Amino acid sequence: MALGCDMRFISRDAFMGQSEVDAGIIPGGGGTQRLARMVGVARAMELCMTGRRISAEEAEGLGLVTAVCEPEELMPAVMAFANDLAAKPSLALINIKKAIYEGSSMPLQDGLMLERELFFECLRSDDAINIMRLYVAAGQDREKLLAMVEKVGPDPEKIAALLAKEKE
Repeated sequence: MALGCDMRFISRDAFMGQSEVDAGIIPGGGGTQRLARMVGVARAMELCMTGRRISAEEAEGLGLVTAVCEPEELMPAVMAFANDLAAKPSLALINIKKAIYEGSSMPLQDGLMLERELFFECLRSDDAINIMRLYVAAGQDREKLLAMVEKVGPDPEKIAALLAKEKE
């Protein structure tokens, strides 16, 4: 089930595995397909055929999880990550997912064309135009712009006001 998620966080004291073989069945819900795409056919074959449990650290090393956290830090880490994503322009996030999920099943040239189409769709969005204007107004200093966003949030009007005060 976890393999169906875009991001996966795991507690340091947890484990992962495809233990269905021990019950005489195969992993369902995409377990064989997603795992093979994430870690390669040989490693997926080994994990599915043996039913071996893997530690949180091994799961991270295989690229199966985004991060390993101490048990008491798991939920705060997940919430911080989610809040960071929630502050980003939604069209960009949607199109990144679309480009990766749809594009990775296409021939490279077709995937590149899809990516190009989605790039230009984002480029024309109000979010991108406003962010790029603020970036230029901040002297193309990404760190300065990020510091302003941290101070007042991602609101373009508040950032513009900070930039105007700075010029006074």
